[in-house]
Amino acid sequence: LSSLNLQDGDNITIIGVPGRVNDRWMLVARKITANGESISLNQQQQQQNDSGLKRVSGQITDTRKAKFRGHDEQFMVVQIQTDQGDSVIANLGPVSRLESLDLQNGDAVTVLARQGSVNGETAWIAEQVRANERTAMIPHPNDTQRYRSQQR
Repeated sequence: LSSLNLQDGDNITIIGVPGRVNDRWMLVARKITANGESISLNQQQQQQNDSGLKRVSGQITDTRKAKFRGHDEQFMVVQIQTDQGDSVIANLGPVSRLESLDLQNGDAVTVLARQGSVNGETAWIAEQVRANERTAMIPHPNDTQRYRSQQR
């Protein structure tokens, strides 16, 4: 963004997708135009950012609900056939945070996730889930203040 040299009062155009952050609708930018210049997220930036998050896109091939030690509610764990042909496991987060997405086998899904494990098996742990033209933000369970405030 620094290459756009943005100042207070500048007119900008943003192309993006809607998403929810802390239960507020926001626009997640894909392309920004200002002062006659444009920047776009390149494929590498979209795939992985500095915080170790990766974008995983594909089709849900299996869903199950699971309980994890130390958590009171059920989590949705899915298998995703990625657009690259790989099969991966993803913990999409608490079922209660995903109800608005109405996830089912066969649905196309995009997950912004960090690498972790489910029952000792490598898996992606979701922080954002997009499916059926809706987005759910999933707080990290170790971020207890944020996690508890979003569960109310």
